[in-house]
Amino acid sequence: RYQSRLDHWHPSLLLGVTYNMKASEGKTARSEKPKYRQFVNIGLGSGYHTLTATVMQPRNRKITFEAGVGYGRWWNEISGWHVALHNSTLQTYGKGNRNITALQANYLIDLIAPFSSKKADERVFQLTGTLGAGLYINNRKNEDTRFAPGVQAALQIGARVAQNVDIYLEPAADVYSSNILKHSTS
Repeated sequence: RYQSRLDHWHPSLLLGVTYNMKASEGKTARSEKPKYRQFVNIGLGSGYHTLTATVMQPRNRKITFEAGVGYGRWWNEISGWHVALHNSTLQTYGKGNRNITALQANYLIDLIAPFSSKKADERVFQLTGTLGAGLYINNRKNEDTRFAPGVQAALQIGARVAQNVDIYLEPAADVYSSNILKHSTS
C-alpha cells in the first residue's frame, strides 16, 4: 500500500562553513544587493531519525550522520535561494547502513535585515531562515532505490570570521513519506 502523506520526521544539526563570493555590479542598483551575493556552503553534523512524526517511542529513533553541500544566491538584502545535496546515514541492523540523500531547493530569508540598519556584509552575526522542498532518495545494499517528496525547514545561525567566510550552526527538520523505507519485495 502506498502512503502519500509526509510522515517521517528527521531533525538534524549541522556545523558548517560558508564561503561568500563577491558579486559583479550588473544592472541592479548597488544599494539593493549584498556585496557578497553568491555563496557555497558545506556542513557536517548529526541527526535523530524517527519512523513517523506521530510514533515517537525511543526504539524508533536513530542517531544519524549528516553531510551537506550547497550553492545559493541572494536576490537582494533580505531574500534569496539555495540548492543543496544532503545525505543522512542511518545506522541499521543487518548489512550496511541506509543512506537517504536529498536534492533540495530552498527559499532564504535574512531574519535580521528588517531590524538592522547594517547590511549583512557589515554584520558579524547572521540569522537566516530557510524553507524548501526536496526529492529524498533511499539507497541501501540489496534494496530497491526508493524516492519520496519532502519538505525541509532550517534556521542558520552564523558568525562572520573573515571578510567572506562565515561559520554556522544549523538546526533543521526534514519531513518526508514513510514509503521511502519500505523494503524490496524481490
